[in-house]
Amino acid sequence: METSNVTISKIEDFLHSAIRGVVSSNVFAGDLPDTIKSTWEDMVVIDCGPSINDMGAYCTGRVLIWLYSKPFSDGRKNVARMERLEAALNEVIRSSSTDTYRIAKDSTYSDYDATRKWHVNIVELIIKIY
Repeated sequence: METSNVTISKIEDFLHSAIRGVVSSNVFAGDLPDTIKSTWEDMVVIDCGPSINDMGAYCTGRVLIWLYSKPFSDGRKNVARMERLEAALNEVIRSSSTDTYRIAKDSTYSDYDATRKWHVNIVELIIKIY
């Protein structure tokens, strides 16, 4: 296992490359930007969490993918847009494993970001690094 592939930055870069333009054009590592453009309809945050566990021959970790969907003008969740985000992420998960990184979906949670007033589904991924 190449130890340089185990850094948070490398994992974020791998996932950013796989997600950007496929799931959303607005993809960020760690947190959302301070300014969100009014023209954006969706956003994605890659959250690598607190740790990567070294298992000797490989490493494992959990990554949260925050799928943000702008609500309708009356505040209702745009379920159709969220479904497109989730379907696109599922395709990324199915097709993006490499010799170095393997990703699998573990669970999904629905939430609401009251600060930004956007709906969010949080997808928990398991990543293995070889």
